[in-house]
Amino acid sequence: MGCFSFSFFFFICFVFLPTFTFSAPISTHSISPDFTASNFQFIDTSGAFLRSQNGTFKATIDARPSSSKYYFSIVHSATNIIIWSANRDRPMSSSDKLSLTVNGLTVTNQTGQTLWSTPQFNSDISAMQLSETGNLVLVDAGNNTLWESFDHPTDTIVMGQRIPIGKSLQSAVTDEDMSVGDYQLEVTDRDVVLQWNKMNYWKLSRDLKSVRNSNKAVSLMVMNGTGLYLLASDNSTVVHVALNGWSSFRSGKLGPDGRFSIVRPRSDKWELEFAGPFEDCDLPLYCKEVGLCKRKPLGGICSCLPKFSYQNNGDCMPVNRSLSLPSACSAARNGSQLNSSISYLKVGPGMDYFANNFRKPVKNNVTLSVCQDLCSQSGSCLGFFHENSSGSCYLLENHLGSFILTDPSKDRLGYIKVLVGSSHGNSIGSNINQKQNLSVAVLVLLPLTVFLMLIVFVIIAILWLRKKRLSKTEIVKLDRSNSSSSAELEMICIPGLPRRFDYEELAAATENFKTQIGSGGFEMHEQRRYLELADPRLEGRVTSEEVEKLVRIALCCVHEDPALRPSMAHVVGMLEGGLSLGEPRSESLNFLRFYGQRFTEMSRMEGSNELKDLGLYPDMNATSNSAAGVSYNPMSYISSQQLSGPR
Repeated sequence: MGCFSFSFFFFICFVFLPTFTFSAPISTHSISPDFTASNFQFIDTSGAFLRSQNGTFKATIDARPSSSKYYFSIVHSATNIIIWSANRDRPMSSSDKLSLTVNGLTVTNQTGQTLWSTPQFNSDISAMQLSETGNLVLVDAGNNTLWESFDHPTDTIVMGQRIPIGKSLQSAVTDEDMSVGDYQLEVTDRDVVLQWNKMNYWKLSRDLKSVRNSNKAVSLMVMNGTGLYLLASDNSTVVHVALNGWSSFRSGKLGPDGRFSIVRPRSDKWELEFAGPFEDCDLPLYCKEVGLCKRKPLGGICSCLPKFSYQNNGDCMPVNRSLSLPSACSAARNGSQLNSSISYLKVGPGMDYFANNFRKPVKNNVTLSVCQDLCSQSGSCLGFFHENSSGSCYLLENHLGSFILTDPSKDRLGYIKVLVGSSHGNSIGSNINQKQNLSVAVLVLLPLTVFLMLIVFVIIAILWLRKKRLSKTEIVKLDRSNSSSSAELEMICIPGLPRRFDYEELAAATENFKTQIGSGGFEMHEQRRYLELADPRLEGRVTSEEVEKLVRIALCCVHEDPALRPSMAHVVGMLEGGLSLGEPRSESLNFLRFYGQRFTEMSRMEGSNELKDLGLYPDMNATSNSAAGVSYNPMSYISSQQLSGPR
């Protein structure tokens, strides 16, 4: 038995476990449809499933360190630099799949939802190939290229890759989060520019390391073993940056901070060959929003603008807490804002904005007040700069970045738009005076006061009407005898009779006895108020006609003359609607009238012989024997035709 158990365990380990511990092999250069891959399937190779002919590059499904987000990427094998990613904004899990079919390349999650895919093609895919330059290519049976990754760059350019005009590199949010960030490197017909939220902050042709060779229109950007080039349509050089000698591998990456850097591996470390912009203070957000950057040899030093101070979260806000920075959508002087709620804080001389040197002024030869009005009337303007000598006006729109400490001799002055609360410090523009505050208070408080007074008046009127209505039904108590007979009458309780009502309840129900009840007049029947007879719980479930049918049949069934009472067959016929309803005859229902009248006369019979004759009140002077011989059972012998509660 032990030998069998050991053999069975040995069989399981060497037959089944390899399925789980050994991943699929890595293909070289090419993969044919139909093919699927996941990180879990190739876990032993860190998600790598395809490599170039010499193994310089590999295709992987892997996550960044300290991240659970997986991406389908092309990676430089020696340095692990990611040169291209497919699903940047829609990361995968370790079990999500990459599928290659004759129709295209697709990334799907476990529910089958498409995270990324190539477009539709006119011909079937024959193979997916990874070149020695890092270009992932889909080809058809004739080896014609249907799609290639170099045509869809992410944040990196490598040697041999061409980025034509209109294409761009887009930064990642962080080194761990590869989603598209706010920075962009765009190839234009004149230059290569870096942008932050559509604002230029660097141009290749202005960099100190660049050389302009001609004024021809730019067609594309390319990087090779000697440098970075902007080429014209005839492949002539327009602008170039010479790098430090020949290298087998270089990569240019637009980082999450907005800096474009070209590096190469050297002696097991990275050598920075080019950076643009090189100065920290030229980056749009190096010192965050409305921060001030001071240039230093080892990097920029950050502080806040004058009249601003750091908050706990590291952001700069106005020192005057009644002031606040507006968002672009609320910065306009529109109908929802008062003109006086907008003001401006002066930036001061010797301070400039990072984007001013890379754009044209919106207006020339204008005064400071005109430039201010342009900003105040623009919903996207968050501040402005004005040059006194030229009259140039620059608007800071949509987003505010960092400011730069420059030459104090410049006459370009800046102003930051702020929203004013109760007061503000040094500013230009409209000042809030007391008369304006008073008029605003009147315009706001007067309608509000009138509205509140109207509400109070309505509430008082409702309470008065309610009180008046209740006064009509106020109980009017009459002097009543407190005799022992009355007390004994209150104690009378005859099982089976309808509920008794006291004097106060009757007075309230009859509006102080204006309405006669209990006389058998069949008022509710004659007025056809049948729904009032129905149980309130049946409201909405029965009609007046149904209740009328039951009442009329019931009254016909209690006629004093048996000959007038319908038979059970007629009752069934009337209930089912086969026979017409009978009409109750009031002259044959007199016992009901007596039934109601008889009991109402009881209160007038206190102490009289009638009560004694009825046996309600035994003679208190009777002998003990006679009293003992009479059992006290009030009204026990009176028929139902002689007693009635209120109707």
